[in-house]
Amino acid sequence: MKRPLVVVVGIVVALAALLVWRVRAQGARAHAASGGSATVEGIETIIGAQIPGRVAEVLVREGDVVKAGQKVVKIDCAPNEAAFALASARLEAAKAELEVLDAQIGSASDAAEVARAQAAATKAQANVLAVQQEQSARDRERAERLVTSGAAPAVELEKTDERLRGIQEQIKVVSANTTAALLGSRASAGQVKVVKANLAVVRAQVQASAADLDRARINVNECTIAAPVEGVVTGRLVEPGMVVGPGSRLLVTIALDPARVTFFLPNAELARAKPGAPATVRVDAYPNRTFKGTVRRVAQEAEFTPRNVQTREDRDRLVYAVEIEVPNADGALRAGMPADVSLDGTER
Repeated sequence: MKRPLVVVVGIVVALAALLVWRVRAQGARAHAASGGSATVEGIETIIGAQIPGRVAEVLVREGDVVKAGQKVVKIDCAPNEAAFALASARLEAAKAELEVLDAQIGSASDAAEVARAQAAATKAQANVLAVQQEQSARDRERAERLVTSGAAPAVELEKTDERLRGIQEQIKVVSANTTAALLGSRASAGQVKVVKANLAVVRAQVQASAADLDRARINVNECTIAAPVEGVVTGRLVEPGMVVGPGSRLLVTIALDPARVTFFLPNAELARAKPGAPATVRVDAYPNRTFKGTVRRVAQEAEFTPRNVQTREDRDRLVYAVEIEVPNADGALRAGMPADVSLDGTER
């Protein structure tokens, strides 16, 4: 009888001890700082191609640390360099044609001015001859009266007739010259319009050629691809000789300084998380080391507790994502490390 009693007493004592431990653990947990379980994350960057072509060189390997602006991939640039040379030649040709038209517009404008001046001169000359014709006609009438009355010899009438005929012939010549000058002036004005129209076309061609040259220059520059940010190469997706197109993925890098850790905070504890607040991060790989960080972001929208995340208290099914930013200059924190986060100063 004694032995079963001892066993029963032992079980009761063990259960009581377990109950006391659990109550104390729950009490300690109730008064612990807000926080939760999380995973260390980095900022992943996909380095892609802007232009199509054949990969000439891949200058980094997986695990390499790359700096921002460091050259990582080279694409065969021969086609793009040829396109650049062609665009440059077209631009120079358009500029040369523009210079020719600039000279032509000057010559055409001068010719138009000369033609207008000639037309004006012949018109003025015609006006003078018209006055002389009227005067000669009056002189003939007077001479005719004098000859008829016997006051002057007949030769005087012949002289006035000859002078009048001469003026009339001059008027015919000047009239023809005036017509020719006017036609020349109109032709010169038309030529000026034509040259101006051609000039506008060539100026547009110069602008288009300059744009083509800029695009070709950009394509040449894109033959050498640089890392946009500092990080560690985690994926080398192409090898020399492969043909890629615009938007093709070439490399994957991940930046871990600063590292980011995201955990989920219950609705009841949300007021304890504020951007800029201090936090402490612990990871299994360094059990004797803590990492200090700050709250970078608190989600504005609640979500239901994910199955793969355990909060300290599951009394509230709605949780908010809290992102912690942790300096990681020595690279101790790596992506994927499990971590525990606590918000400093939130102990109860």
